[in-house]
Formats: sequence, C-alpha cells, structure tokens
Amino acid sequence: MNWRDADFLRAVVESTEDGLLVVEDKGRIVCCNERLADLWGIPPALLQREQEGVLQAYIRDQMEDPDAFDCFIQSGVESDAVEGIVIRLKDDRMFQGYSRPLRVGNEWAGCLWSLRDITEQMEAKTERLEHEARL
Repeated sequence: MNWRDADFLRAVVESTEDGLLVVEDKGRIVCCNERLADLWGIPPALLQREQEGVLQAYIRDQMEDPDAFDCFIQSGVESDAVEGIVIRLKDDRMFQGYSRPLRVGNEWAGCLWSLRDITEQMEAKTERLEHEARL
C-alpha cells in the first residue's frame, strides 16, 4: 500500500465522521467530502458543477445567520490560528465547525474546515438544564 497514493488519501478523507470543506485563500470552496454533502443535504449534481458561488449560496441559504459564517470563513482564510464556531441551521440542526490552516510544504494554501453535527448533544444539554431549573 502506498500511503501517499491519491486513492488511499481520498479513502482517509471519506472515512471521517466530520464533514470536511477546503477553502482557498480567496474564500472559494475548492472541495468537500461526502460526509459534508450528507450533513448539508447537498445534491450530487450541485457538487459536480464548476460554477463559483453556487455551493456557497446553497450552504448559506440553510443557515440562520449566514453573515456570521462568512466572517468565520474569512477569519480562517486570514489566520494561522485554529478557529471554532457553532453553526445553526434554519431546520434547528447545529454544527460545530473548526478551521485549520492548510499548507502545502511551506506555502499557505487556504484552510480546512471540519464540521460535525452536534444537534443531539445540544438538545440533551438543553433538556438537562431545563430539568435542573425545574428542581
């Protein structure tokens, strides 16, 4: 097995529980894994289009506060720091998102976003807090 083989690396990216999104330095989405597409309900045909901005618009349209996400994307593009955010969708789902700088050799190439559905954990926390408040 060649650990640097593109097929092997793609299998690694696809086997994570997190949705992964790669954003270049101009804030344009370069690629994502299937888990991200599943989380956001992105139609396969939309992923295959090469139209800039179409995927971003689809993602933004599902969010309660798309402007906050835009600021988060830009901060990840402009920083080497690890950034975190909770993203709330209009359908009441919540994602925890983290960005990390993406480097190829010594060159900064953009950022990698890791998104995980935390809806169940947040609902359980809210229920627990409400229960404790009633005691």
